Amino acid sequence: KTAIMVLLSTQDAQTTKQISTSLNIAEQLALFHLTELFNSKIITNTLFMDGRPVKWHLNQNGRAYLVSNKLL
Repeated sequence: KTAIMVLLSTQDAQTTKQISTSLNIAEQLALFHLTELFNSKIITNTLFMDGRPVKWHLNQNGRAYLVSNKLL
Protein backbone atom coordinates (compact mmCIF):
# COMPACT_ATOMS: atom_id res chain seq x y z
CA LYS A 1 0.00 0.00 0.00
CA THR A 2 2.81 2.39 0.82
CA ALA A 3 4.33 1.94 -2.62
CA ILE A 4 1.02 2.93 -4.19
CA MET A 5 0.84 6.02 -1.99
CA VAL A 6 4.39 7.05 -2.88
CA LEU A 7 3.65 6.50 -6.58
CA LEU A 8 0.51 8.65 -6.39
CA SER A 9 2.46 11.38 -4.61
CA THR A 10 4.74 11.70 -7.63
CA GLN A 11 2.37 10.72 -10.47
CA ASP A 12 -1.13 11.85 -9.60
CA ALA A 13 -4.27 10.64 -11.37
CA GLN A 14 -3.24 7.10 -12.25
CA THR A 15 -5.51 4.27 -13.40
CA THR A 16 -5.43 0.87 -11.74
CA LYS A 17 -3.65 -0.54 -14.80
CA GLN A 18 -1.01 2.23 -14.74
CA ILE A 19 -0.38 1.60 -11.04
CA SER A 20 -0.11 -2.17 -11.46
CA THR A 21 2.27 -1.76 -14.39
CA SER A 22 4.45 0.80 -12.57
CA LEU A 23 4.72 -1.40 -9.48
CA ASN A 24 4.93 -4.70 -11.40
CA ILE A 25 1.99 -6.25 -9.55
CA ALA A 26 -1.23 -7.87 -10.74
CA GLU A 27 -4.03 -5.47 -11.58
CA GLN A 28 -6.42 -7.23 -9.17
CA LEU A 29 -3.88 -6.90 -6.35
CA ALA A 30 -3.50 -3.19 -7.12
CA LEU A 31 -7.28 -2.78 -7.11
CA PHE A 32 -7.52 -4.55 -3.74
CA HIS A 33 -4.99 -2.18 -2.17
CA LEU A 34 -6.53 0.86 -3.86
CA THR A 35 -9.93 -0.06 -2.47
CA GLU A 36 -8.45 -0.48 1.02
CA LEU A 37 -6.75 2.92 0.78
CA PHE A 38 -9.96 4.50 -0.53
CA ASN A 39 -12.02 3.01 2.30
CA SER A 40 -9.44 4.35 4.77
CA LYS A 41 -9.84 7.83 3.23
CA ILE A 42 -6.16 7.95 2.19
CA ILE A 43 -6.88 8.26 -1.54
CA THR A 44 -9.79 9.47 -3.65
CA ASN A 45 -10.90 8.62 -7.14
CA THR A 46 -12.44 10.21 -10.17
CA LEU A 47 -15.20 8.27 -11.89
CA PHE A 48 -15.94 9.01 -15.53
CA MET A 49 -19.42 8.36 -16.91
CA ASP A 50 -18.12 7.90 -20.46
CA GLY A 51 -16.39 4.56 -19.84
CA ARG A 52 -12.88 5.84 -19.15
CA PRO A 53 -11.10 3.99 -16.32
CA VAL A 54 -11.21 5.30 -12.76
CA LYS A 55 -8.29 7.55 -11.84
CA TRP A 56 -6.86 7.42 -8.33
CA HIS A 57 -5.44 10.40 -6.40
CA LEU A 58 -3.57 10.75 -3.13
CA ASN A 59 -5.45 13.11 -0.81
CA GLN A 60 -4.24 15.28 2.07
CA ASN A 61 -4.56 12.42 4.58
CA GLY A 62 -2.29 10.31 2.39
CA ARG A 63 0.26 13.08 2.02
CA ALA A 64 0.22 13.65 5.78
CA TYR A 65 0.90 9.95 6.34
CA LEU A 66 3.84 9.99 3.93
CA VAL A 67 5.28 13.16 5.47
CA SER A 68 4.90 11.92 9.07
CA ASN A 69 6.63 8.66 8.14
CA LYS A 70 9.41 10.47 6.24
CA LEU A 71 8.44 8.86 2.94
CA LEU A 72 8.22 12.17 1.08
